[in-house]
Amino acid sequence: MDIISFFAMFYDFLILLIPLAIVSFIGSKILSRLREKIEDKLKLDWLKSIFITNFIIIFICIFLAFIYFIFLGAALSEYRAPEIEYDIFENLILVGMGAVRIAIATLILSLFLLFFEFVSSFTTDLLEKKEWPMISKEFIGVLVACLIFLILFLFIFSWAAIGLFVYIFYGGVSSAPLLMVL
Repeated sequence: MDIISFFAMFYDFLILLIPLAIVSFIGSKILSRLREKIEDKLKLDWLKSIFITNFIIIFICIFLAFIYFIFLGAALSEYRAPEIEYDIFENLILVGMGAVRIAIATLILSLFLLFFEFVSSFTTDLLEKKEWPMISKEFIGVLVACLIFLILFLFIFSWAAIGLFVYIFYGGVSSAPLLMVL
């Protein structure tokens, strides 16, 4: 690998890192209010309240995407005979089974996300002695957590996104070979 390719790869990595860190920081500031409300209302500690907040937000986002693709599939599908068309009961069973798969995936993602929140909190605590504003310390903490996330996601666990997608939308890894052909 020559020096130009190395710097081009580093530049592309920064192009991914900076927007991800900005969006994550804004999301963390918005969701910290929700976490504080959950902490006060349920009398929980930081770890439990942040886990519940993660679970709720991730579940809602994935479930809305799941429902969107169900409606999109129904709207774009070809007309089928009424004898083989799903009725409302079968559609509700599909959504219910999807909700269970989404809850399992959300549990895994919430536990995975706790690691990055610990990294961000640890980095912010390390910068406590600096005379910087607290918001810049928090942004650096989120930036370090996003850096570690991108390194893990791009170079080590690159298969995780497609695995979660197949599990949520198709019900298991037995459907993965079919998707590879498509």
